[in-house]
Amino acid sequence: MEERTRLPAMEQLDMGDKNARDRDRDITAGAMRKRSRARPMVSCMECRKKKLKCDRMQPCGACVKGRRVESCVFTSVAPPREERRYRGGSGVSAESGASGLEKIKRSGSLDRRFALREGKDVDETVDWDRTKGGSGDVGESFPSREAYAGRVVLKCSHSRFQGPGDRMAMLDHFEDAKSFVIDGFHDDVKIIPEMVSLTNELHGYQKAFQPRFRALLSSVMTLDRKSLLNKMVETIPPKEQCDIAVMKYFNNWETIYRVLHFPTFRREYDIFWQNKDSSPEKPNYPRYLLPQIFAVLAITGPLRETGRDAEADKMSAQYGHYVSRWLDTLGGRELLDLPMLRTQVLLHLARKNMLFPPGKLWKESGGMVRTAMIMGLHRDADDCDELTCFAGEQRRKLWTTIVELDLQVSLVAGMPAAIRSSDYDCGQLHNVNDWELAPEMEQLPPERSFIEWTDSTAQIILTLSLPLRIEAANLLSNVKLPRDTKEIMRLADQLSDHLNSYHKRWNFSVDDPERSAGHLLSTVMLDIHIRRSLLALYRCLILAAANIHGAARTASLKSSIAVISHLDAFDPAVADPKIITSSQHWNLFNVQCQKDIVQALLIICFEIQTFNSSSKIRCLNDMPADSRSVSATGMDRTGQQAWSKPSLMRIVENTLTSLISRLGDYSSDLRDAITLSVFLQSVRTDGTAEEKRELMTKGAERILEACRKVCPLTDETLAQCSYKKHDSVSHNQIASVQTPATEPWATTSLNPPVVYPNDATQMVPGLNYMEFIPTPEIDLQSFNWAFTDWEVNQNWM
Repeated sequence: MEERTRLPAMEQLDMGDKNARDRDRDITAGAMRKRSRARPMVSCMECRKKKLKCDRMQPCGACVKGRRVESCVFTSVAPPREERRYRGGSGVSAESGASGLEKIKRSGSLDRRFALREGKDVDETVDWDRTKGGSGDVGESFPSREAYAGRVVLKCSHSRFQGPGDRMAMLDHFEDAKSFVIDGFHDDVKIIPEMVSLTNELHGYQKAFQPRFRALLSSVMTLDRKSLLNKMVETIPPKEQCDIAVMKYFNNWETIYRVLHFPTFRREYDIFWQNKDSSPEKPNYPRYLLPQIFAVLAITGPLRETGRDAEADKMSAQYGHYVSRWLDTLGGRELLDLPMLRTQVLLHLARKNMLFPPGKLWKESGGMVRTAMIMGLHRDADDCDELTCFAGEQRRKLWTTIVELDLQVSLVAGMPAAIRSSDYDCGQLHNVNDWELAPEMEQLPPERSFIEWTDSTAQIILTLSLPLRIEAANLLSNVKLPRDTKEIMRLADQLSDHLNSYHKRWNFSVDDPERSAGHLLSTVMLDIHIRRSLLALYRCLILAAANIHGAARTASLKSSIAVISHLDAFDPAVADPKIITSSQHWNLFNVQCQKDIVQALLIICFEIQTFNSSSKIRCLNDMPADSRSVSATGMDRTGQQAWSKPSLMRIVENTLTSLISRLGDYSSDLRDAITLSVFLQSVRTDGTAEEKRELMTKGAERILEACRKVCPLTDETLAQCSYKKHDSVSHNQIASVQTPATEPWATTSLNPPVVYPNDATQMVPGLNYMEFIPTPEIDLQSFNWAFTDWEVNQNWM
């Protein structure tokens, strides 16, 4: 029989006192827990757990009978404390680093176990044991959440969040081209010495093409309200010029975004010109009318014939400064007025055209949403007896416009929308024209047929898909793969159905006598607004697991080509001359959809890259048929893929030629042209690293030569920053000799560049080229490659 010894009584008491002190200490630390009477530990741990009588032997009789001799202890053994995560600094041991590495290696299998335990479908084709947090092997597995759900970029003491829609996420998948741009643009002769002077000159051109008007802001911000109104009356252009701007605004902007009621605004507008000379302190016209006219002038600035007009840009910025300063003089209840909120929305539209950074636009749109909610615009006006039916309809239109603006900016910034679809219920919009509505009416007129195009049709079409697009934006702001894969595909399928329904129901004929350039712009922008959310969903999947989601890749490629095809609708060289009679809408479309065009081209380049044998991502043609959605692909009737590498190369090349032709024009970004030119050359061939670098260098040289043609430099400036090609061709020879047909970019363009009224070889008016000073030491960061929508990182206001 096994010997059992009885513990001495004093030892039991000492042990009990020790445990009692530990319990008191724990109870004191948790003051919210129930405080119980401390008692000595007189039973073993197993007997206490099972509430058995313990004879206080070692081992006790109960443990011997239950065959728990090894577990019979009288002191609680505390579990080892988990090591805290290492968060930087020194002193980390090799053992802890190795254990952390093992945890990372096991994370893939753990994800698979959790998915199985939750009853989710697990795709066995995914390599769950391989996880990546960087930009290396793309598409072989689901990467870590930080890589594709946004990341925080730190630079010195500043931090910036890059959302999933940021173009830098796309650039991570072009390793050779990105390394060339980042490493080759450093002032280091050990890397690519011939790129140093090229970068210096390109940086100078970028500064010359993007002037700033910050000096105007300081002079306006010092004016009080009285002086500001007097200054606005003195500065307003003649009535003829204002009439043209007002008609441009209502024909091209008051379609998707409904802010003003045309008959009411026109009546107040005529009253203003009749009483223009009245005192601004006590005017005979509404006090908000003058700022609204200035906002309209600022909005319509980009809608002009010439690509760049320095004086017109300066005046547009000045008009925006006046409106911004006037709103700053308001406060309290003055801001909670419908005309004041309309003025804020008009200023927001002007700042979008003036290329404000998305971060500022996102903050501004969120503020407008909250102001509108304070005013009660998110609730149905029919429930308020004090509001007329006319006022209720105008509130519904303005609320829908504000939510749509916030949604578009949120997609660009990679941030959540300021509101959810379940947070508002303002009622349905009526499909009627503006002239059918009047403030004195007692009830709304009968609604027109849904297929009949009215002043409200475009906004109603967007409203149908608005809840889905808000849900998509909120999901993409904190997406986690593979958990959200099914939800992303569900939203993408529903948005695709909305898009197809729109094209089938409103398939307008080109021969429609009522079809105009403004009408065409409205239909195209409807398509773009829905495709932005759709492409954002697809892009999130193809960047994370391109080898798995073939349907998402083919659908995104089809949508990208559709976005590019809209350029031809406004290009005066190929568009219908009955509709497009000038380059005004061509310039406006490039201003409003610059980011959409660039992202579509990057997606196409991403697919071109898969045709190369060195690519680690399978080409769509090599993927199983069941992984491709036939309805979303560009397949012909034989089931073969209709897109080939040369055909996709042709699309990118033609669009790049169009972008290069706009260098120096309003909203043209030199960084877009450099990136696309270099990246296109990097995916053309499967050659060696040296051959690819030579092609990418030629791509950068192509942009520099185009800049020299648009903006010829003086001999003095040229001597300071001139870049010499490898064949020692002089600058004058480059400007005069046409590009030989043997060059990689010398292809027959299906979309020839637009010939503007001003000669492209002449100096751009308004630019002071004598003040061009090259930066002696410049790297990639000086270009600020944080690509975002509607902006080139210039603050014009």
